Amino acid sequence: MTDKRKMTAAGLGHGVAGLLKKRGITGKRGLTAWIASALIMAGLWAAGCGKQEQLAAPAVPVSVATVEQKTMPRQIAANGLIEAYNSVAVVPQATGRIVEVGFRQGSYVRAGDLLAVIDPSTYAADLRAAEAVIAQQKSQTEFKQAQAERYAELWRKQAVSYDQYEYYQSQAVTQEAAYRNAQAAAEVLRIKLERCYIRSPIEGVAGEYLADVGTLVTENSGRLVTV
Repeated sequence: MTDKRKMTAAGLGHGVAGLLKKRGITGKRGLTAWIASALIMAGLWAAGCGKQEQLAAPAVPVSVATVEQKTMPRQIAANGLIEAYNSVAVVPQATGRIVEVGFRQGSYVRAGDLLAVIDPSTYAADLRAAEAVIAQQKSQTEFKQAQAERYAELWRKQAVSYDQYEYYQSQAVTQEAAYRNAQAAAEVLRIKLERCYIRSPIEGVAGEYLADVGTLVTENSGRLVTV
């Protein structure tokens, strides 16, 4: 205990003794009472000081962290209805029976994923026939062009009339048009054959499928599924 605390304890003891004297407590009994009081007060004072020193002693723990900037996750819990910001109704662009379904209702699909297949056999046969016509028309076009060039050379040599020259030139032009027409017809059939394979136009969740395998669908007849 420091001198200051000793002086304070002594002062408390004198104060108690004076109080006992005023009350008529003297002699050995009074001395005993004074000593007991002094010990009690000194003990209380020491306990209080010790408690203050003990509370002030522990260091306060401090944690540090480096400051950084980043996106914090934000979650909101709520009840409600979800509506897609973009949806597409898939409609058949060919006529035939559904022979394959390539997705499940509620599944996630990407743009270009196969959704269904319409029987392509008829369109494939038509395309093969059109390609055969193209080959024939190409051969005829090459022949007519060669014939027109030959008569053009004869006309320059004055070996044939102008009417003959003009006739074969017209035949070559007409045949060239027929050849291009056959190519266009084959391209249309090629597009129709490709449309037998129905693919997702966008990325998203496939909804309820409205036509099962075996269902006969017609071109632009109605919605098959919504993505």
